[in-house]
Amino acid sequence: MVGGGGLKRTLKIAAKYADISHFDVCPSGDVLDQKLNALKSHCKTVGRDYGDIQKGIAFYLVLGDTKEDIEKRIREGAHWRYSTVDRFRSRVGPVKGDIDQYVTAMRGYMDKGVSLFTVYFVSYEYQRVMEDITVFAEEIMPHIK
Repeated sequence: MVGGGGLKRTLKIAAKYADISHFDVCPSGDVLDQKLNALKSHCKTVGRDYGDIQKGIAFYLVLGDTKEDIEKRIREGAHWRYSTVDRFRSRVGPVKGDIDQYVTAMRGYMDKGVSLFTVYFVSYEYQRVMEDITVFAEEIMPHIK
């Protein structure tokens, strides 16, 4: 696995050697398209089948019952990651809180060829992390397999 998304060197190395190319934390759709296109171009240059490389991304999962709860979890995550709230918010998954929106967003990534998701669960509270893992496993994953 090659981790990172540098368009010139990192993705060229991934094209040549990797079984998995794992991009940045939660790239936007446009950024992801740029990385995928660069990887595809490098594969062509080195004579590698682009389809032989698994693509992956990571994101922070923030679930909440209300917008206030979601914002509280984002602030907590920023503190937990020694980050600003705005920077952390940009690294949170494609949507915040709604299970159906997560499923739709993850399917959108999958439609682009992403098949590996590294999910970070945000909370200082062990019980809350375990609840989020359960929700992800039981309510999100069955819809994206």
